[in-house]
Amino acid sequence: MFSINIDPNIIKEVKLIDINRIKAHEKVINDRKNAFVDYLKSLEYEIIISSIIVCHTTNIIIDGHHRYWALKELGYRTIPVTFISYLNKNIRPHIDNRISKEGIINSSISGKLLSPKSSRHQVLDLNSNIWKPIILISSLFTLKIKKKFCCI
Repeated sequence: MFSINIDPNIIKEVKLIDINRIKAHEKVINDRKNAFVDYLKSLEYEIIISSIIVCHTTNIIIDGHHRYWALKELGYRTIPVTFISYLNKNIRPHIDNRISKEGIINSSISGKLLSPKSSRHQVLDLNSNIWKPIILISSLFTLKIKKKFCCI
C-alpha cells in the first residue's frame, strides 16, 4: 500500500473531516501557501491532494500545514486526513530531535505557533530501518473544484 513498511499501529483512520476540527502547531510560509492556492485555482475539474496527517488524540496537524491553510482559504469545509498515533516510537518530530513531540503539542494548545518548517516529521521504515518523511504515509484524495474559484 505504501512505499515504506511502517508499524501497523501508526495509522488509525483515513477520512474526510470538518476542517475546523484540526489545529496547527506551526506557521506557514505565505509565499509557498499562496503559490499552492494559485496552483489549486488553476485546476479545472478536480484536485488530487495528499491527506493531512493529524494526531488522532489531539487533532494537531503533524504534516500538511500549507495544504490545510490553502484548502481553508479556498473555502473547503471538509478535508482529507490521515489520523495517526503520534506518540508511537516510530515517529520522530525532526531529523536531529531539536524539538520534542511534547513541545509541538504544547505550541498548538497554547496557540503560540512555531516558525514554519520547525518540525520535519519522519517515520521509521521497518524494511530498511531508515527514517523517511512522514508524508509517505498519507493517502491521495480527490476533491471537487469549488465553483467560486472562477470568481476569486
